[in-house]
Amino acid sequence: MKILHSVRQVAFLLIAACFWLWLSPPPNSGAAAAPYLVKDIRRGATSTAISGLVNVNGVLFFAADDGLHGAELWKSDGSRKGTRLVKDIHPTKDAGIAWAATAKMMLFFAADDGVHGRELWKSDGTADGTVMVKDINPTGGSNPIWIVKGQGGVFFFAFDELHGVELWKSDGMADGTVMVKDINPSADNLGWPAWITNVNGTMFFAASDGAHGYELWKSDGTAGGTVMVKDINRAGDSLLGNVWITNAQGTTYFVANNGVRGRELFKSDGTPQGTIIVKNIHPTKGSDPQWFVNVNGTLYLKARDDTHGRELWKSEGTKTGTVMVKDINLSGNALPVDAPFLNVDGTLFFEASDGVTGATLWKSDGTADGTVMVKSVDPPGGARWLADVNGTVYFAATFPAYGSELWQSDGAPNGTTMVADLNPEVEARPTDLTNVNGTLFFVADDGEHGRELWAYKP
Repeated sequence: MKILHSVRQVAFLLIAACFWLWLSPPPNSGAAAAPYLVKDIRRGATSTAISGLVNVNGVLFFAADDGLHGAELWKSDGSRKGTRLVKDIHPTKDAGIAWAATAKMMLFFAADDGVHGRELWKSDGTADGTVMVKDINPTGGSNPIWIVKGQGGVFFFAFDELHGVELWKSDGMADGTVMVKDINPSADNLGWPAWITNVNGTMFFAASDGAHGYELWKSDGTAGGTVMVKDINRAGDSLLGNVWITNAQGTTYFVANNGVRGRELFKSDGTPQGTIIVKNIHPTKGSDPQWFVNVNGTLYLKARDDTHGRELWKSEGTKTGTVMVKDINLSGNALPVDAPFLNVDGTLFFEASDGVTGATLWKSDGTADGTVMVKSVDPPGGARWLADVNGTVYFAATFPAYGSELWQSDGAPNGTTMVADLNPEVEARPTDLTNVNGTLFFVADDGEHGRELWAYKP
């Protein structure tokens, strides 16, 4: 009888375990290959500080601290041997690498070599080809910010002792690295210029010339062609904070405050007459639009009106063509403030909460009926660090059975699965998902090596 009782206990436990696994979202058993640790850069259980992952001509560049050199420039082709330090830019401390952009088959970035302060650098992936472009401010570093690809190279803001913070451009050579224009000659800097965006070869950005507040400016790379587009708020600043300057089919969209309606959606064709408010979405407080993304010429954004919380909106550039796609959360904010959208072949993917299920992966084709939760899972696991690899969405999601792990979705419930449980003991917490020519790179912790560089080749 004791044996029979024990058998019944074992059977019950097996049935319970199977039931729990049936309820819990399973790993993807059909994966072509498993994610793998690219390299234990900082050997042992200590995590490597990895940041700034960027694709440069099919090679991953990033900043990493191996425990010996400080945070320096690294590159990887996805193999252990091909993951190496490019150059020890600052021999005694961190190089402070930031604001990376790809142009002219090279990586442009800001770095500090310990001698010149933080200046503009470039790299072709070799030690000899990783050099400071120009010592813009010989007395202490120019601190380049908002480095963006433009015609002939990159545009950025930088500081020198004579002009303060102004708009600069570079073709990668010292002689070709010049200040575009002293926009604010009456002050030592532009204050907080921001959001350089390339719109069909013209650079749009926010700046102040001292006579006006922070307004929309444009530049063709010449002093004469660098002008304020329009004084939107004559009583103060119209472009402050996150202004989300975005190109959608040649139209420049941005957020501005004209002093009357609060922060609302504006657009510009580069002329004063063509720089107008698109729609007063929230008549009393401003809709605070954010996270703009272009999907086949339609602008998608997060916004709120006087009736609904933060929901998904879209705009065709007209008042009537700017509408809420769907009231996802009837009782509050559907969309978080810190999660971007992802356009995958014309379908928009994003994290949202309907107020009932909780935060999880959603998708939209721009219609109310086509804006749906991808997969209903209880409890929901969120959807962060979205990346597109060959039409499949990869993201980080958190569930009680696994913690935060790597997931994938083809947009269908059955095609939304966990890729692998990389850290069975706790959680892998994947971040910085980056597609490099079909290989997904990310940072994760397998419980043995700390947070290191990983890759997955579907």
